[in-house]
Amino acid sequence: MEAAGASDGRKSVKNQKNKDKKRKRQETKTKKEGNKGPWFGHFSERLFSHGLWRRPRGRERGGAAAAPAGAAAAPPHKHHPSPIPTPPRFRLHLCLLLLLLLRISSHNLNPNPSRSSDSASPTRHDAHGAAPRASHAVGSSYYYGGGGGEAHSLNHRPRLQLDGNGVSRACRKDEIYIEKLERELRNCSQEIEYLQDQLNLRNVEANFMGEHVHSLELKLMELEKLNDEANSRCSVLMEELNRKATELQNSALEIQKLETIVLDSQCEVESLKLDITAQDEKCFEADSFSGQQLAQEEARLALQLREAELQLSEAQQVINSLEGENKLLKELLLERDAKTKRSFSTVEEKFDNLLKQYKETSASNGSKVDEAFLLEIKRGSEAFLLALNKELTLPQEMGNFEDFLGQFLSKLAVVTACDQHIKYEIEKMANQIQESEGLIKQLKEELREEKLKAKEEAEDLTQEMAELRYQITGMLEEEYKRRAFIEQASIKRIQELEAQVIKEQKKSIAALRRYQEAQQLATTRSLEIKKLTNALKRFHLATNSGTDERLVSCPCGFCDESLCSMDNLVGSSTDSEALEKPLVQDLIQWYPDDNASII
Repeated sequence: MEAAGASDGRKSVKNQKNKDKKRKRQETKTKKEGNKGPWFGHFSERLFSHGLWRRPRGRERGGAAAAPAGAAAAPPHKHHPSPIPTPPRFRLHLCLLLLLLLRISSHNLNPNPSRSSDSASPTRHDAHGAAPRASHAVGSSYYYGGGGGEAHSLNHRPRLQLDGNGVSRACRKDEIYIEKLERELRNCSQEIEYLQDQLNLRNVEANFMGEHVHSLELKLMELEKLNDEANSRCSVLMEELNRKATELQNSALEIQKLETIVLDSQCEVESLKLDITAQDEKCFEADSFSGQQLAQEEARLALQLREAELQLSEAQQVINSLEGENKLLKELLLERDAKTKRSFSTVEEKFDNLLKQYKETSASNGSKVDEAFLLEIKRGSEAFLLALNKELTLPQEMGNFEDFLGQFLSKLAVVTACDQHIKYEIEKMANQIQESEGLIKQLKEELREEKLKAKEEAEDLTQEMAELRYQITGMLEEEYKRRAFIEQASIKRIQELEAQVIKEQKKSIAALRRYQEAQQLATTRSLEIKKLTNALKRFHLATNSGTDERLVSCPCGFCDESLCSMDNLVGSSTDSEALEKPLVQDLIQWYPDDNASII
């Protein structure tokens, strides 16, 4: 019995050592694998390789502390691909797998149940004391004797201490490992919550994509309508092109007619030029005939002017002779006036003296002097003296007033007779001068009238010639204007027709361009719709399939990577970038053409 107990103790120690070695190896492996344990490390790496699990953002690969439970789930890191959406059924299976793996891990920790129970008993005994083993030792010592039992217990004490230390270390390691498992469970719960959030987001995105597909289907229907409208518009434009072709033919015929009209107008212009040359010849002949008439009239007027000049020279000679006689008569008159003035002064003095003598004699005789009579005599003598024209000499001595008055009256009568003869001659000469002046005035008036008549006739001739020239030039200008108007109208009509032809050509070109643009737009929209349908099919396949295969889209974003033709053009760098993109962008990447508008 003692040998059997010793052998059992040795086996238990060896088993404990083997367990310690295995634990050390597993701990080294877990340290290498990120301190996650053997089962969870391999399983997480498999999940990560298949894209079904991602490392949490708050925990590094070395096994740092997990994020708090109340914190929100962080988005996936940009260097790791986002997981595919997991349905609730898959999450349930995942939880069951985790529980099974926990049981398997606990079974791996105790590979032999019988031995584990045997080996667990020392741990229990060590934890609660060494009572069973001690009782066994006491019983054996009591059975075999006191001395041998004590020696056997002394030999087993170091072994029991070693076993107790190993069991305590194993317990501490188990506690540490349990804490790690709890951390991993918390991380798994956080991952599950994060996956639920991602699933909700994917559901929202799927709903949005369904709505977007519905809008695209509506746009496809609108594009079909647009294609029908484009076809109808193309038919209308073709009809317009045919109509414009007929109009162009008609305009070509009209242009030919206008060319014939232009030729006729050129012929008429040539005929008008001939008429103008004939009118110029007639005008030249009329100018020559009028020049001859003017020369004859000028010669006749020159003769009349010469005769008038001769008459004027004769009249001028008569006028000069009469002016000389008039000057002589004026000199004689001046001399007579001077003599009469001298005689009048002497007579007046003598008359005054006589009056004084008469007054004195009458005063000496005592007779009255008649003053009124003397005044009348004085006035009459003054009147006679004013009429005198010749010298009148009075005697220096007179006896009495009566003798003197008689002599004075007799001489006065002789003087008045001489004065009348001189006055008659003067009046006669004045009449002759007036007649000669009137004749000169009459000749001047006649000469002026002849000059005016000649001027008027010359002005009439020039006015007639100017009127003829004006009429001829007016006719020519009217004809020129009419021809120019006809030419301008024809040219304008030709230009209008050409502009109309160019406008119709531009309209037809624009219609064809619009038709081509509509066709291109329809083709592009059909391609987009095809790509979207393919992407939706792949999306539905990815969501409905329960496999763990990862769908990777091509760089174009519309087809599978295995079927894309752009794989030959894209390198490894683009593949790695495509793997790092989120799953929604990998599954469907549609960039709508914002520039294209549905008409």
